[in-house]
Amino acid sequence: MILKKAIELEVGALGSFNGETEELNGEHLRVIKYQAPEVVLKFPVLHSTSMMSECLDANLFLQQKYTGRVNYKDIEDKNRDSDGETVQVVTLDKIAASLKAYFTFCEEESLDIYDGLLNTFSADQKLWLPPYRFKSHVIDRVKSREIEFSTGNLLLLHVKQFYEWMYKTGRIDKIPFDYKYVSVSKGKDKDDDELDFLFAPDAVISAYKKPLLVQTTDLRVPKKHKSDKVKRDNQPWSLAEMTAFFGTQYMQFETRRLWADLGFQVGLRAKEITRLPDEQIVDPELSDKSVFDVEIIGKNDKRRTVLVPKKLMSRLFAHKNSAKRLKHMPKYKSYLESLPEHSDALAYEQTHGKPLFINQRGVRISERSVINIVSKSRPELRKKAT
Repeated sequence: MILKKAIELEVGALGSFNGETEELNGEHLRVIKYQAPEVVLKFPVLHSTSMMSECLDANLFLQQKYTGRVNYKDIEDKNRDSDGETVQVVTLDKIAASLKAYFTFCEEESLDIYDGLLNTFSADQKLWLPPYRFKSHVIDRVKSREIEFSTGNLLLLHVKQFYEWMYKTGRIDKIPFDYKYVSVSKGKDKDDDELDFLFAPDAVISAYKKPLLVQTTDLRVPKKHKSDKVKRDNQPWSLAEMTAFFGTQYMQFETRRLWADLGFQVGLRAKEITRLPDEQIVDPELSDKSVFDVEIIGKNDKRRTVLVPKKLMSRLFAHKNSAKRLKHMPKYKSYLESLPEHSDALAYEQTHGKPLFINQRGVRISERSVINIVSKSRPELRKKAT
């Protein structure tokens, strides 16, 4: 069985041995000191007793993806990406989930992920290699609508990247899929483009209009398996819908109503609600303003100012000073003190400041908690509609 876990991992640079520690069983463990320490609290790793070697390779691949040491070879054996390009933990978690699915499939089918990679194989033999067997499995799941077309390609993309990394690091001598270049059109020129190139030389215009050559592989779900989706236009909620939503039993909790009103009245995203600092919440009775400027850190960590109506500010200020929240605030302080000095979590808290909304454990609420208020209200709404 393949397990995916989240662990606390030190990924610092310039490490050196710094003595030993004695454990309770009498064993000695070496201590590593990093000149540039960095602790990741929820780093995804794979674990298995039956595929230990494969999981260790996958874990090293994930670590090097995070630290930016991974780059790949293109079809001409040139570096396609330069070192130093890092990824976020949330992306690593998706990669780990894809590799877990691949390893689980190989384990169930008694396949060796290194099988046949040292030999030259024909087109027919290639279809029996683990990556292509997994590709057929993914296509079957897409055809049965078990997973989306994009999800299937994402699974195969992560498997492809893993094999490219193994090839680069010498774990395999041959990549088990073929590369090719496809021509991608840049589309029709817009009026603005015509204006930009009004005085450009013919050579520049010709190069601009030339199609792009993009490298790809045959380890993909064919487009013929892409199903049409029903396009849904985003429609604002009607007064009746909002009344029904706020009338559910689940939404009688004041904090949830605040989250919803911050979305409806202020236009905050779920992530922005979790980042709302308590220092921005003031007593509206001390001012004659009808709206209040609140600065938040929004999408792509860009700062922006939003307007909060006086009545909503009054409710937010009441929440800020509520007995329940004040009871949990000491836990938030303890949580900060427990975070490793060079962890991402501590850096995040220091950047965004003391949150207005925390849970019973004294931790900043999650984005999922805010998003779920709609899905958890639906069962009540369905019952009322029947």
